[in-house]
This record gives sequence, C-alpha cells and structure tokens, in this order.
Amino acid sequence: MLFIRHRWAINSGLPIDGHQRLELLITATQSLFAVSILIDRRITAKGAISLFALFGPQFAASILLAPDINRVVILVMSGVYVVLAVGLVVARRHVVVRCVRDGIVTPFTELKR
Repeated sequence: MLFIRHRWAINSGLPIDGHQRLELLITATQSLFAVSILIDRRITAKGAISLFALFGPQFAASILLAPDINRVVILVMSGVYVVLAVGLVVARRHVVVRCVRDGIVTPFTELKR
C-alpha cells in the first residue's frame, strides 16, 4: 500500500487547472520582483509605489475583465515583473553579490543580529 501511494506521488503533480497555473505564475513573478526590490533588506517609497502600481491594475483586471482578457493581462504583467526584476538585479549587482557573499560566508550567529 505504501509503495502504491509513494509511486502515485512521484508520477503525478499537484492537480491544478489553467487559471490556477496563471495565478501561480503571476504570484511567482511578483515575488521575484519584490525580492529584487528588497535585496538590500530595505524598501523605499519608490519600491513600495512600484509594487502597488503594478499590483493594482492586475488585481482590478482580475475582477473587472473577462477571463480571456485576464489571461492575457496576467501573461503580460508576468513578463513585466520578470523584466523589471532582472533589470533591478543587474543594476544592483554589487548589492546582490554582497548579499550572496554575506549569506554564504558570514556565520549564522552574526546574521541573526
């Protein structure tokens, strides 16, 4: 019985439909963008406003527009989030390198401060 349950778990993924996949995509890209903003462990007013300015229209579109149009909005907004995140990481590459180095080299007791 355990083998059957284990085998089933390996051979099948989480059963989600197309809409849920798109929601997962937009959530992942929003998170990527948020991490690129917070890479230096602080958020500026500009960063907060940009997060809200991008989230607001996408949220409104999910409520107000037809499902077919909403799919396109999610795909376009996901692309925008990725492009902006990559742009921020490239522009702040010195901060990214320092953050990665600190996370790998610095002892955990010092990171807790």
